[in-house]
Amino acid sequence: MAQRVLVCIPARRATPGELWTRAESGPVQAFTANRALYDALGYSEDMDEEADHAALVLASVWGLTQFGERFVLTAEVGPDQIAPGAEAANGGVAVTGLRPGQVVAFFTDPDEDAEAAASAAGGLSIDEAWELPEIEELLVRDLQWHDIDEWSR
Repeated sequence: MAQRVLVCIPARRATPGELWTRAESGPVQAFTANRALYDALGYSEDMDEEADHAALVLASVWGLTQFGERFVLTAEVGPDQIAPGAEAANGGVAVTGLRPGQVVAFFTDPDEDAEAAASAAGGLSIDEAWELPEIEELLVRDLQWHDIDEWSR
């Protein structure tokens, strides 16, 4: 079996179907612990766990800038499903052919109160948003893990 790659996909919480519609019509933006992310953050080869966590956090910030919320799906995809994407210097990739069975979990804000951060960061790049005090305040709270079955409930 081919090696799988963990990707973090920013999405909207409200409608699972929206993600599948986007995935069917083309690639979806995601973040992964690739060489660009390791280089950008100065991580060594033995820092895989830190790099995966960084990809999750970067995806959550991108979600704030694009969707107004930190809602991130994690999926295991084949290397052939990954292409260059936006925010490449931050581990950004495009995922093609995403299937529901590849999504393994999702992460949300603990209190879902990210309005100030979302308002301040709307439309910015990750690097621009990262510097905002509203984002810094939000990022001190870890995202909460959820089993993927909870999304459709």
